Amino acid sequence: MKNLTIILTLVICLFFTSSCNNNVNSNNTIADTKTKKVVTVGQKNIELELTNLLNNKVSILIPKSFNIMSEEMSKLKYPSENRPSLIYTNEDGSINVAFNHTTSKTTNSNISQYKDYLKGTFKNLYPSATWYGDGTLKLNGKNVGFLELLTPAIDTKVYNLIFFTELENRLLLVTFNCTEEEMKDWKPIAKEIMNSITIN
Repeated sequence: MKNLTIILTLVICLFFTSSCNNNVNSNNTIADTKTKKVVTVGQKNIELELTNLLNNKVSILIPKSFNIMSEEMSKLKYPSENRPSLIYTNEDGSINVAFNHTTSKTTNSNISQYKDYLKGTFKNLYPSATWYGDGTLKLNGKNVGFLELLTPAIDTKVYNLIFFTELENRLLLVTFNCTEEEMKDWKPIAKEIMNSITIN
């Protein structure tokens, strides 16, 4: 597995996000159709829309209200040159779904090896992190590894759902993040996003 240092840098830089400002309550329900899902969080409906990315090679649910982060904002939020190549974000840039089709070679069968490596690395880097789970799932015919954890940041803690799979023999890395305050509301949405990923 080459370029693991680059992958690690990418993932670490995704952890730093500003405070989320969406004041919504719990009580989540989900309405499902083929091309969208509506997640009801308290009194607010959050619509997820099936979106084709990376030259239509990937389909995934993205919150309809999210937009692609501008290059200027992405440089401010992710100063590393290894920043994600595509970031969807809410209006104030505080909740993000970031994508990077890395140069690291992989196959569908060794996704679990990446998961084990990244898990061990994060346990060493963030010994105080709270872990909610990790594993490898079969989603829409592909192996998808995931790490779910709460990590310390400068002035808050950040909820991260990191998931990854193989696309064209290279590792596709996706990270959803928001602050701890919004985690309860956005955690089920993050799972819906992950579970919807399809390699076309």
